[in-house]
Amino acid sequence: QATVAAARPVRTAQTPPASLRECLVDSFKTHRLRHAQARRRCRKSFSIDAVHRLRVASRRLIACIDLLRAFASPPVRKKDRRAVKKQLDASDALRDAQVQLHAAGGMLAAYPESKGFYRYLQHRQRQLTRVTVESLRRSELAKRLSALERALDAMPGTAETDREDRI
Repeated sequence: QATVAAARPVRTAQTPPASLRECLVDSFKTHRLRHAQARRRCRKSFSIDAVHRLRVASRRLIACIDLLRAFASPPVRKKDRRAVKKQLDASDALRDAQVQLHAAGGMLAAYPESKGFYRYLQHRQRQLTRVTVESLRRSELAKRLSALERALDAMPGTAETDREDRI
């Protein structure tokens, strides 16, 4: 199982990335692994924190893909960005329901008449969790991002292809 630390090439302060593209590719690998970790965590438990972390990781990955499209455009397609955005959108309603449920839970003691609304929000959260679970299960995002990483590694000017050229 890959970790974020394993995804980063070992560099010291004396050896910065050779190019902007190499720096962006390294950043993509890091964000892809963080996103995968957040996704696994979210699939185990759809807690407020897990959904929040997945959404943050998705946004950061989208930003990284946007930068890659500007500087390393051939292998990076709109489909790659759309796949991440689709997953982000799938968790929108669940996150909203979780935040509302948390806020409503804080008001129960002061406003006992809000108990019906609180129960409705609990039911809504369960429904949206099922929908989000299905969305994560059906997603081919991991395969798409792995393919993108392989394509970026195969590009001339990245560390992996430079090392292969020297051998």
